[in-house]
This record gives sequence, C-alpha cells and structure tokens, in this order.
Amino acid sequence: MQRYLVERPEDVGDSGIYLRNAHYFIDVTFRNILDTTTKADPGAVNITITDPCGTVLVNSQAMSKITDGEYQYDYDIASSATYGRYTVQISTVTQTSLTQYDYYVLPWNAIPEVRRLSGIEQYKSISDEDLALMIWESFEETRRLVFEKHNDVKPKVDPDTGNWFDGTTTEFRTKHKYLADYDLDGSYTQPSSPCDIDVSGDIDGYWYDEDWERQDLTVTVNNSNNGKITLTQDDGVTAIPRSQNGVYLTYWTEFHTYSSHIFEKAVEYLAAHRAAKRFHEMDRASVFSMDENRVKYTADPDRLKKIFKEQIGLIRRPMCDGVK
Repeated sequence: MQRYLVERPEDVGDSGIYLRNAHYFIDVTFRNILDTTTKADPGAVNITITDPCGTVLVNSQAMSKITDGEYQYDYDIASSATYGRYTVQISTVTQTSLTQYDYYVLPWNAIPEVRRLSGIEQYKSISDEDLALMIWESFEETRRLVFEKHNDVKPKVDPDTGNWFDGTTTEFRTKHKYLADYDLDGSYTQPSSPCDIDVSGDIDGYWYDEDWERQDLTVTVNNSNNGKITLTQDDGVTAIPRSQNGVYLTYWTEFHTYSSHIFEKAVEYLAAHRAAKRFHEMDRASVFSMDENRVKYTADPDRLKKIFKEQIGLIRRPMCDGVK
C-alpha cells in the first residue's frame, strides 16, 4: 500500500487535451493514506514525462513546492510534439510512491463539442481526463478506418523520366495515389526514431545493398495526389545505386473524397456516443444536464454512432459490407 494519497483539483477543466505550443500544468496535493484529512509532505517530489514514442521528455525533475504537501510543475509542449498519449509519472523520494497520469496532444480540442453532442456538460459527471481518453481512442479508430496502410511496396518508375535506379535517378512514384498525412501534422514526413509509422510519420522505406544489407531510405513527398516522391540514401542526397537488391516503401493513403473537417466531426460523434453510453451505464441520468439529449438517447441509443458512420462513409473507400 502506498503511503501517500495524491489528489488533483476536481475543477481543472479542459485539462485532458492539449495543442502543440500549449502549456501543460499539473498541481498535486499529497495526503497521508492513514489520515486523508491531513496533508503529508514527502519532502521531495519528482516528475517524469514520456511521449507516445517512448522518449523521455522530462526525466525525474523536481516539482516546485508551493506549501507543505502541495507541488506543481510547468511544461511547454513543443511545436512539433507527436500526437498521442503522454505519460506523467510523479514519484516521491520518501516512502517511494509512484502515481501516473496521462494527457493527450491532438490537432484540436474536441472536449467542448463532445460534451455538447453527448449532453454531458457537467464536469463532475465525466471529467475532461476521461473524455480525453475516449476522444483519443475514437481518433485512433477513425484514423484506422479512413486511412489505408500499404506495407513493403516497391516504388514505380516516374513517367516523367522513365528511369529506374541507376545511381543518379531520385524521382519515383508510389504504387498508390493520394498519400495520406496519417499523423495529421500538416506535412508528409518519415517517423522519427524510435517511433514507427503507426505512431508518427506518413511514409517510410528501406533498401538492400549489393551485400543484401538493409539500409535506410530518405523519402520526400513531392506530390501526394499522384504519389510523386524523391528517394535517396540515408544522407538525403545520394541516389540509390544500380546494384541495389530491392527498394521497399510503407505508407498510408486516403480516399480521394477525404476531408479533415469531416474526419474531425466523425471523431467527435464517435467519442460522444461512447461518452453518452458510459454515462447512462453509470445510472446517473438524474444529473443529466440536457433533457432533450436524454430523451434522444433513450429513444435511439445508437443515434450518435449512426451519424459517425454516415460521416465515415463520406471520406473512406466504399466497402461492400459497410462500416463495422
């Protein structure tokens, strides 16, 4: 059993999702687990923040002591921060306790709209942190439905040049058109180490040299609609030699009707469906803040999910059996 009970303010508000260049602030209070009415001061409290790629951004840094038992920490989120879940671990030197929190960096803050759609506008009913998790899971599910992944695909000769790998040619085409900005960061990039393409980046590749040793590629997207790309060795300059024994790409594509606005709406409707479902399963409808939404939910519990499917149908490749 941990010696300390760690608390955060209940009325934090909009604390679950952050944008790039935003400011993350955490405020915690320690209490004695044997007497929760009394604050307990561990004497020294450290914080560690890890990004979705597993990279440690803040490594066991001391939190600022405000008063006995109360500690704070400020962190500036980078302009190039990877979208996804960030893990925050708070540890004490005395009694060796460890408490974990999460926050999410996403392209937009969907919490207000999810509250509006679901009708759950009271923070105490479902916290922003809980909504943030639902939104992130909905974001991931929607992204997997909308974008299509292509693994280890050989590039095509660029029809503008007609040249294959000859030691000088660097312009090629992907087999598929409409390359997707899978990580939704506004550009077409390769995943950063130690991330893989399912976490960060949009296109990646490798090649085998004359000794069948695997080498990294540098891939630059020149035209996402027709799949025009530049391929070079890892230095970003040197062309792939004629002696190569295979060049392979992994990338994501989108349907030609894809719209980022519709994508965002789909995520919000799916998250709102999950939030409303959880809320009613908690049997707390008496504090539901929008009677109209409660009536709608009772009459058709899957109303929001149906709208989600309609939105998805507008921006993904048609399937014979529809969206599952």
